[in-house]
Amino acid sequence: MSPKGQWKSCPQCGARVSIKNFNKHLRRSHRTGLSPPTRRRHIKSRMATARSRSRVRTIIVVGVIVMILLCASVFYIWYQHSDPSQDGDDYSPVHRPGVGADNFWTSYPNDHVLSGQPVPFPTWVSENASSRVLLVMVHSDCQPCIMHQKDILQILEDSAYNTSTKYIDLLAYSSDPRANDSFNILDPEGHSHNIPLTIIVVRTPDGDYLWHSFEGVTGKANLMVWLKDAIYYWNNGVSG
Repeated sequence: MSPKGQWKSCPQCGARVSIKNFNKHLRRSHRTGLSPPTRRRHIKSRMATARSRSRVRTIIVVGVIVMILLCASVFYIWYQHSDPSQDGDDYSPVHRPGVGADNFWTSYPNDHVLSGQPVPFPTWVSENASSRVLLVMVHSDCQPCIMHQKDILQILEDSAYNTSTKYIDLLAYSSDPRANDSFNILDPEGHSHNIPLTIIVVRTPDGDYLWHSFEGVTGKANLMVWLKDAIYYWNNGVSG
C-alpha cells in the first residue's frame, strides 16, 4: 500500500490519483491544470478547428444545393423541349397546313385524285380524334410493317406522346371496316393501296380537322416530328 498522502482525490471526477500524476490527469481528463497562456492557445486551437469544420460543412451543403438546382434546371429545360404537350408560342411546327407532301391537309392534297375536295371523315375517326391526336397504322406481317410498327410502339413508350395520342392498329384486308375506310378515304393518293399505311388526324381547339397519311416506312425520327406538330395543333390550333 502506498504511503498516506501520496494520493489525492480529483475535484472534477472524484478519482483517486497519485500526486505525481495529478497534473497529468487534469490535463488529459479535464483539460485543466494548464498554465493560462497554454490554456488560451488550446482554446483558440479548438475554436479554429470548430470554425474550419463549420466552413467545410457549409461549403458541402451549399455545393449540394447548387447541384440540385442545376440538375432541376437542366431537367426542366430538357422536359420543355422534349415534351410536345409543353410546346407553346415559342415552338414553330415543321409541317404547316397546306396541300403539299410536307403539309398537314385540311382537304385532299394536290397528289390525290380528289384534290381540293373535303374529306368525309368516318365517324370512328372523328370520335377518336376528338380527345387526342389520332394515329392509325394499317399493316400486314410484312417486314417493313413490322419495322414501322416497332418504331411507333417505341415512340408511344414516351408518356409525352402516349398521353396525347390515340393509337389504332389495324390489319390490312381484314373484316374490320376501319381498315377499308383507311384505304378508301384516307389514302394519300386515293388510288393505290400500299402498306404500311399511317394516318394522323388532329382536331384543333377550333373544331377544324388536319390530317396527313403516309405509305411505307416513315422512319422513327420523321414520325416523331409529325406527331409533335400534331400535338401542337391539338393544343394550340393552327394560329397558335
